[in-house]
Amino acid sequence: MASDCSTFNSALSWYSGRLTANRRFPPGEVKRHLRWLREFGESFPQRINPANIGQREVVLYFAEHCDDFGDPVEWYYRYKAIETFYEDMSSELDLPNNQIKGLYDESDLDPELLERIPDRPRMAPVDWSRDDRHMY
Repeated sequence: MASDCSTFNSALSWYSGRLTANRRFPPGEVKRHLRWLREFGESFPQRINPANIGQREVVLYFAEHCDDFGDPVEWYYRYKAIETFYEDMSSELDLPNNQIKGLYDESDLDPELLERIPDRPRMAPVDWSRDDRHMY
């Protein structure tokens, strides 16, 4: 099955079908993720297999393209799309472990940009005075 994704184009075809079938994201979000992944794949020579992309290539990609993104948080969204793509390829296809997982996380964003991430749970104070002995 790994041969099905020997190029970025074949990997994107597989992933497009997977995203459409799973309906994890709305159609507009799927198109945006696929566009970002296509741009990521086009930044490498065609002879490079998607499975051969590691942390170094991802860091270089974002270093070279950081000024191309209109939104200051867009690079993080793009990274998460790439990370999810590789995670899905690792779990579904005969590929090695996801080498880029956890490369970037929310601690890499400026604190004021963290507020712009909609799916992020907001910090809430903990009420330590509660009596929890009846919880279980």
